[in-house]
Amino acid sequence: AALVFSLATYVGAGMTLVAFTPNKLGLIRATEVHFASSVVALVAPAGVGGAAMNLRFLNRKGVPTAVGVATVALVQVSQFVVTVVLLGILAATTGTSSGLSLPSGWVLVAVALAVPQLRNWIWVHIEPTVKQVWPRLVWLASNPTRMGVGVLGTVILSLAYILSFGASLWAFGYSLPFAVLAITYLASNTVGSVVPSPGGLGPVELALTGGLVTAGVPSGVAVSAVLVYRLVTFWIPIPLGYLSLQRLQKRGDL
Repeated sequence: AALVFSLATYVGAGMTLVAFTPNKLGLIRATEVHFASSVVALVAPAGVGGAAMNLRFLNRKGVPTAVGVATVALVQVSQFVVTVVLLGILAATTGTSSGLSLPSGWVLVAVALAVPQLRNWIWVHIEPTVKQVWPRLVWLASNPTRMGVGVLGTVILSLAYILSFGASLWAFGYSLPFAVLAITYLASNTVGSVVPSPGGLGPVELALTGGLVTAGVPSGVAVSAVLVYRLVTFWIPIPLGYLSLQRLQKRGDL
């Protein structure tokens, strides 16, 4: 089940890329590009290799570089926004994160917006990206179907990762309430991905293990579950990704 959910993440990512790109793309080909990205993840920091692969693919499909860069940025922004929204909804509705009592998600957002220094710091860091993706957002606003499909793909991506993580834990006889599982995964994976390393190797495992331990899972089970999760989401797709990379290069798509 963990492996099946892992494979579903590539379909979700492909849906988002197809929906956010002005040129006509095939879902199968876009999904295959994300499989190919798993090979690049061995040498590039988390998210960087995949973005470069997507941009290369869009260029090959006739998308101008400027539009391609904005489209890839929009895909990454949508993934970040969905993560934040899911965390906010879960925190607001449950008031819990990894078994620990936390303020409401809406309270945290209100505090962030109310503090001028924090608000300015956030804007300084997101302003360049906002200016880059704004034309694409305007275009998407006039194509609500594309926007809906793109957001749905991003939600499928996030939920599939959470369910794969949960299935890996379940394989060792442990489970967590979905809200706690989702918050543990989303928060820990985000923190782990901040540290630049190829494919997030090391920081992601440490962050996910720490999140499970904080949620009350025994440390031995937490380590085992995280290793299985990374096996099905990172290592197993690599051979398939290599075959996809070779195939796409021969077809001239990369």
